Amino acid sequence: LVSCILILLIFASCAAPRYRYYKDYPKYIVASWYGPGFHGKLTASGEPYNMYANTCAHKEYPFGTKLKVTNIANNKTTYCTVTDRGPFIPGRDLTLSYASAKEIELIGPGTGKVRIEHLGRDMRYIKYIKYSPLGGSGPFTIQVGSYKDLSNATRMKASLEFKYSKVYITE
Repeated sequence: LVSCILILLIFASCAAPRYRYYKDYPKYIVASWYGPGFHGKLTASGEPYNMYANTCAHKEYPFGTKLKVTNIANNKTTYCTVTDRGPFIPGRDLTLSYASAKEIELIGPGTGKVRIEHLGRDMRYIKYIKYSPLGGSGPFTIQVGSYKDLSNATRMKASLEFKYSKVYITE
């Protein structure tokens, strides 16, 4: 019994976490903000963007990640939750909602260096996936890519055919 428990502990300690932990805080990054042009539009998390809520966009942090964001220039702080993806402009790492940017006086300059600290996660954003029993009914198709150039799609198809059967391109 003791040896079984020991083996289980060893395996459990070697297991990788389900999502990346962000313990390298505080971190210094460049933030920007977005406002009226996006208000009411759906975010990547599926909820409508509210420029008056304390939210932000980041490329990697899981939805629901809570951040403390401090403007380095004036030491003003805001607290926000990751609900969207972005920014997709080189040199920027975080996009704040209008409300969050206003709290730290980032509206005028547009961008600025900030310090972020990870405060945990809002569990409402975790999505649980229901798995159906094996051998479900009907055919299934998996989209591997979306290409503007047919030659790129053809090259991908050729590389997939080494391992998979029934690889096809649709237009």
